[in-house]
Amino acid sequence: MSVQGACYVCSNRALHTCDSCGGTVCDDHYDASSGFCVRCRGGRKFE
Repeated sequence: MSVQGACYVCSNRALHTCDSCGGTVCDDHYDASSGFCVRCRGGRKFE
């Protein structure tokens, strides 16, 4: 699936969609192992 737009956390280019809330997020705010964004995973930024 192609994601267009800005990350709702930091406004960088969004590359992913959260499986929980549907928000669009960049690599820094997405956890590929869970499919969740930083907010749905409890506020931690992923590295």
